[in-house]
Amino acid sequence: MYVHNPGLIHTISKKIVTLSDLRGLRLRSPNKAVSAALEHVGAVPVLLQVNDVMPAVKDGKIDGIVTNWGNPLKGFNDVMKHHTDSQFYTSAFFIVMNKERFEALPVDVRAAIDAMSGETWVAKFGPLWNKWDKPVRDGAAGPDHEVIVPDSATMAQWREGLRPVTDRYLADLSKAFPAARAVYDKLTVALNR
Repeated sequence: MYVHNPGLIHTISKKIVTLSDLRGLRLRSPNKAVSAALEHVGAVPVLLQVNDVMPAVKDGKIDGIVTNWGNPLKGFNDVMKHHTDSQFYTSAFFIVMNKERFEALPVDVRAAIDAMSGETWVAKFGPLWNKWDKPVRDGAAGPDHEVIVPDSATMAQWREGLRPVTDRYLADLSKAFPAARAVYDKLTVALNR
């Protein structure tokens, strides 16, 4: 299991600093969880396939995009001029295998899988996400771009303003995974060290 670098809010013309700045904006959302957060603050999430994003921008159907720097969107920096580094979301990626099926594999195959997973993937994908982010991030360093990094007090307001969305998500997740809140709290403590 690993995650990509945090997603930002990129907009064509409106500078976003606070959650209330999102109200009324039509933003391409990468998933249902991000859409729930956007709806909560009064934005209009638009779910689009990657190939449909830039045409929607050019046709004026969306005002911005919630995505990480390492996005594959051709012409992204030509139109997205404001980049709010709010660490709005990240997506988890994982590859799983049935434990019984794994244990039925030959010893050498299990060893090969073990050698190429876990910490090995973590060590490889962190640098890869940074590499994929770099060209788009560097392209946003021009004079017609603004990268907004909210201060810690503003970020605390973002977290508090979005807390009801997190609580709802964890309550729903707890139906299938009763320890969801405990795992979330433990992870939050670890990340805040």
